[in-house]
Amino acid sequence: MDDLDLYVQLNGVELLEQIEEDAEIVLQKYDFIDPFQSLSDRQFIRFYRLSKDLATKVVQMVTPFMKAPSRSSALTMQQKVMTALRFFASGSYQMDIGVSHYASVSQPSVSRIVEEVTTALCRPEIFDEIICDVNLRILNVSARYPGSSHDSHIWNTSNIKALMTDLHAQGHKSYMLLGDSGYALRAWLLTPFLDPRPDTPEANYNDVICKARSTIERCNGVLKMRFRCLLKHRTLHYAPNKASKIINSCVVLHNLCIMDNIPLYNEDFDTNEVDYGIFQQNNVDNAHIDDRGNPELTAGQRARQQIVDRYFT
Repeated sequence: MDDLDLYVQLNGVELLEQIEEDAEIVLQKYDFIDPFQSLSDRQFIRFYRLSKDLATKVVQMVTPFMKAPSRSSALTMQQKVMTALRFFASGSYQMDIGVSHYASVSQPSVSRIVEEVTTALCRPEIFDEIICDVNLRILNVSARYPGSSHDSHIWNTSNIKALMTDLHAQGHKSYMLLGDSGYALRAWLLTPFLDPRPDTPEANYNDVICKARSTIERCNGVLKMRFRCLLKHRTLHYAPNKASKIINSCVVLHNLCIMDNIPLYNEDFDTNEVDYGIFQQNNVDNAHIDDRGNPELTAGQRARQQIVDRYFT
């Protein structure tokens, strides 16, 4: 054997050894570790935002709407859901997921998994203007518009406006919504007075309305702190349709967390990152609008004044 052949063979052996070593590293790097077994309850919530029991419920909820694995090497439903949950929680453009022991999948696979899980979570059976109750449970969400859209435009095209109009027309007058002055005053949509004099019934009414409306700001804050993919500094780099489904999926998961009293662990979180979703817009004083041709506004002014007279005088 001449020197050239010996050199080729020796280098070939070294190359094969290097390939084997690299393969071991890759296997170790992407070897899946079951987070249900390896993480404590607190660690699990910090990592996925859901408790172990709630995560199991979510897997059971979405399984009927997801494609079953076609081969033994395919990811299980649980692995897919946990991969998507980690993406929702981290908001890191999928970067920490592909190298995580708890989500041993490639970056392209993460994208496909997020698409599949969000589609399942957005099914009507499970399921951008947000309406919430006092417990921060979101009752309605419209994620079809960019953040720069004016509240009134979103409201005028929303299904909830038609629903509230119909409810009041049918005599169900105990249902009301609270909005800022960017919304049109209605008998079922209470808005504040514009610049009332201090220490007047109207000013006292405004104080109560503003305190009550702070609930929606807290709701937006909790939603975005829990699922960091929604933060303004971590903009969703997806087509609008997919971004909408991700938002709706996070809302579904948020409500499940609220109903199960899941704590929000964010010791390392910078609250300055949170956009609470309340825009300072050119508000319209409903009291100064000519209401002679607007009976809905007249009814709203009458209803608001009745509340002021009854509770604040």
